[in-house]
Amino acid sequence: MADYVEQVIHEERPDGVLLTFGGQTALNCGIELDKRGVFEKYKVRVLGTSINSIIISEDRNLFAQEVKEVGEKVAPSLVACTLDEVNEAQFNHH
Repeated sequence: MADYVEQVIHEERPDGVLLTFGGQTALNCGIELDKRGVFEKYKVRVLGTSINSIIISEDRNLFAQEVKEVGEKVAPSLVACTLDEVNEAQFNHH
């Protein structure tokens, strides 16, 4: 996806892009294009929500840290990758 979008940027030479229109695919593609240096290479500005803000909002731990830093509460959450971990999380959470 990012390769194709880079080709479009190369051909069309936009001044800016909005990554928040297009759902998860646009967010992921925008992060990848930024990592590759595509926006810098073609002098394309990311308009609206910054890449850094998108990265923070997509990562539960980073987001929770940011929310806590401004003095707000964060709902507890756990990551479970197996059924045993799910059962353990439910048991310890009640």
